[in-house]
Amino acid sequence: MSILSVHDIQGIATYSNTIRVPQNHTLNVAGGLTVDSKFKMPVWTDSSRPTTGLDIGDMGWNTDNNAIEIYNGVNDDGDPVWLSATGEGGGGGFPAVYQSLIDSFTGTKYYVSPTGNNGNAGTSESAPWASPDWAFDSASSGSMIIISAGDYNYTTSGNMSGSSYNHSCVWDHNKNLQIVCQPGQTTFTVTNTTSRDFHACSLRNSNSNLYGAYIRRNNNARTNSYSVAFMGFNAGYNDVDGKIHNCVIREINANGYHAAHYDNSSLANWTANNCLFMGTYWTGNYSGGAGVTLNNCSASNAS
Repeated sequence: MSILSVHDIQGIATYSNTIRVPQNHTLNVAGGLTVDSKFKMPVWTDSSRPTTGLDIGDMGWNTDNNAIEIYNGVNDDGDPVWLSATGEGGGGGFPAVYQSLIDSFTGTKYYVSPTGNNGNAGTSESAPWASPDWAFDSASSGSMIIISAGDYNYTTSGNMSGSSYNHSCVWDHNKNLQIVCQPGQTTFTVTNTTSRDFHACSLRNSNSNLYGAYIRRNNNARTNSYSVAFMGFNAGYNDVDGKIHNCVIREINANGYHAAHYDNSSLANWTANNCLFMGTYWTGNYSGGAGVTLNNCSASNAS
């Protein structure tokens, strides 16, 4: 094997034995790159992550997420998309508190990934499902659904159980489900394909929890606030329960108003913690609830 050694080239800093490539210049290395001591990449946080001058493939280490992040262009809203390549504890970029939640869970775990297949068993990271909706429908009660970073464009599988016309982005089928998403990087992009009610979440089981989801919902011209409530279930006058944590719900069209809650039962007892509601205009509860609670939540254009 031959070795080519290069000495005294322009750009080398002899005092520190480093090669410096000027800004806006690129060092191309053909073939493989071997690093004898250490390889260093840019370090940032969620707030200091670069936002301009980016090219697909740019990467750095995010100290907030303990993850390598790779820039993958922008979404439909023009927001940068960052994919996590690694994460604390091998968790694919889940923050430490979420990874602890996953590691300590003793029930059945199901996995969802953009590279998955709904024909897989879904019970391992190496054989994940592809669709969140498939997971909500297929997972057994008392289990955890772990959804990796990615933009999941999907259509709900049909009417919710017990309803002749309700649909939902996240629906627990009245099962005890722990749904853990990679915060800020797991996006559900869902469009209403019916002319009837379409809610962001329908967690009817009081033990169900949703963590870290970014839901981008197109209500598709529905203008009645109860039709596109954040949390809702109508048919049979059944209540909605469960808890939502660190989630963002964004209405991506400008039709009408969006209620925080609608189930027609006055029995709802659900909680949202640290959530952000984005849309044209958010109203309060269209129908009452026994104990609907919003803790540390914010909304754009809300009453």
